[in-house]
Amino acid sequence: MQQRDEELRLLEQRIFTRERQLSPFNNRASGDSGSRSDNIRENRENHVRGDLGFKLKPDTFDGTVSLREYFSQFNLIARANGWDDSTKTVALASCLRGKARAVLETVQDVSHLEFAELKSKLELRFGEGYLSQNFYVQFTNRKQKFGEDLAALGSELDRLVRLAYPECPHEVRDKIACAQFISAIFDNFVKRTLQLENITSLSVAIERAKTIKMIQGEGFEKKKGNFNKNFSEKKDAAQGGKTEGEREGKEKQGNFGKKNWQGSKFGAGRKECWTCGKVGHFRSDCPEEKGNSG
Repeated sequence: MQQRDEELRLLEQRIFTRERQLSPFNNRASGDSGSRSDNIRENRENHVRGDLGFKLKPDTFDGTVSLREYFSQFNLIARANGWDDSTKTVALASCLRGKARAVLETVQDVSHLEFAELKSKLELRFGEGYLSQNFYVQFTNRKQKFGEDLAALGSELDRLVRLAYPECPHEVRDKIACAQFISAIFDNFVKRTLQLENITSLSVAIERAKTIKMIQGEGFEKKKGNFNKNFSEKKDAAQGGKTEGEREGKEKQGNFGKKNWQGSKFGAGRKECWTCGKVGHFRSDCPEEKGNSG
């Protein structure tokens, strides 16, 4: 690896020297005319870099993201920076990390490595065929998480379906994503409604699901308010909502119970001696009890 790094460093230094020699300023000083189309392209690229004020730096690649998306961004940055194939080769090699950097081990001579060759090796190792199965598993197992927005779920499925089915046309992928979106919804009422409406477009399914969810939420709040109102009325009726006759009957029943209690032999106002059995005094005041004691 140290030898590879040293070779890459020498290659980068050689390309940097070549860029300085071929810069527009040196070309004008040496009288190198070049083609008119190349000058127009270089002026446009220099204008883009001048507007930004700095050169763009591509992201690193470790083999865990889509290689096709990475190359789309890398080529745009290379065009904005005005890189030729040699510079693109060095820049791409310097952005490789982890498993992706191990691709350089398969190169016989790094100093003569071409951009097309490095790109081909990366596509062979990390192309869509390598990651499509992984994306397919993620797509088919994707379910709505607790508290996840329906729009976020649909956007994620739209991304995964493009990676899982790169060879399919857009219309077919849209139908597949729509079916998976309906299956992934957590709310069974929303899911069943979309199935009955036979929707086949992902964007339409997302908007329809959001509408159903909103209507369902409003209906739940209304039903909850009516339930609280009915519960409060029933509670008031159970506590103080009795009719005059019911309250009167209960009062009479209570008074009758009091009278029976007072009139019975266990009433609080009745005095009865347990010794002699006479009424009017208790055992402690019984004359016979006192006479026997004396």
